[in-house]
Amino acid sequence: MTARGYDIRDVLGMKRWGVWLVLVGYLVAIWVPLVASRHEFTWLVPPLIGGLLISAMAIAVVVIPGDPMPLCAACMTVAAGPLANALVLLETPTSKGNAVTVSHSAVIGVYVFVILRGRRVLPWCGLAAMACVYAWWGTRTGQSPTGAALMLVFEIGPLVIGVLLSFTLRSTAREVFSLREQITDDLGKAAAESAAADERAHQVHYLDATARPLLELIATGAPLADAQRLDCEVLEAHLRDRMRAPLMTELHLDEPVYRARVRGVDVVLIDDSGRDRDDVSDVFAVSVAEAISQIATEVLDDADDGEVFIRIPPPGRGVAASILHRSGDGASRRVEVADDGQVRVAG
Repeated sequence: MTARGYDIRDVLGMKRWGVWLVLVGYLVAIWVPLVASRHEFTWLVPPLIGGLLISAMAIAVVVIPGDPMPLCAACMTVAAGPLANALVLLETPTSKGNAVTVSHSAVIGVYVFVILRGRRVLPWCGLAAMACVYAWWGTRTGQSPTGAALMLVFEIGPLVIGVLLSFTLRSTAREVFSLREQITDDLGKAAAESAAADERAHQVHYLDATARPLLELIATGAPLADAQRLDCEVLEAHLRDRMRAPLMTELHLDEPVYRARVRGVDVVLIDDSGRDRDDVSDVFAVSVAEAISQIATEVLDDADDGEVFIRIPPPGRGVAASILHRSGDGASRRVEVADDGQVRVAG
């Protein structure tokens, strides 16, 4: 059960800093009695290695991501339990001691969290393997192997509780994560709708400021003067460019284009970038955008007649923008701005 990066560790608090305090307390509870029982061991090294294995198990069940816990990691964690028990019991000649109890109780504590993390069968296999280890140890130390294995009978209870809790907890977590996803989706839709409404309001305000005066003039039915007709043509071309090539507006080319069209220059703006966005920072670096704006403005201001083509080509061609001016006498001048902001005069 995974939902957009969330897993059962969120519900168990395993991604918060407080879990490390709990983990440290758990490790202290393991090592204090283990060290205090050092006189019970015939050799201290194997039990210390066993304690390190149990510590590694506790850390692994907290830090390893994924839900359910990855199978390989879960198998290694569970398998470390019987091995740790064997190392502790190997140097423990008698059943009277804290080390014997601590070694299996500490492992069972980790097994419960393995169950909560979605691996319900493996810990039971681990418990069966631990019983075999204890039976071997009982035979080795002259005790009843059955009696030694039955020392683990009380550890069945925590595993049963862990299984029952895992069904309830994971079901609740699934509902919580589903509700969280739904809320996130609703918030995203609300934000998108709000942004769309703001954009519509902005466009309406812009049209009201630019197009309304000419529309009201046309609505009067009075003949239009040549200057007014030119204003209509320029406005129509400008509004078309805002829809077809919004990046040009973001490059601050509206005013230079307007001035050129008023002088009689035919300006064509082409955006082949293939982006469904009008934020120039999503398409160009700041230095590249500034270079395009500067060069295009210079070409537009220098043009007195003819045609000016400003094009944003598709990505991956090494050219961020190309500006072509064809004057009325047939001469042409082409300027390109590379992806790195370098300016090249092609003709």
